[in-house]
Amino acid sequence: MATIFSEIDHVGDLGMDEVDDIVIWRYAHDGNWTIMSKDGDFADMALLYGAPPKVIRLRIGNGPWRAASNIVNENADAVRSFLADPESSLLILSLQELL
Repeated sequence: MATIFSEIDHVGDLGMDEVDDIVIWRYAHDGNWTIMSKDGDFADMALLYGAPPKVIRLRIGNGPWRAASNIVNENADAVRSFLADPESSLLILSLQELL
């Protein structure tokens, strides 16, 4: 995913594309990673367990990952603030709908 944030790995690149969410959660926790996902389960875990890991929930429906890249880039300041805030565990980014 091409974004202004350079340290992004896809679970498939980590050999984790077929594992349960809790395995990904533990991996991210142990490495102090941030999870970026379209899956609401990670948002639920962030609210239940807190950080780490931090979770960025992308509400883009079944849109392509290009939409994910766009929404992260468009909200770069909010993402940076979220990542810097030690108290925050969940950031939700949604596509703006045209009326």
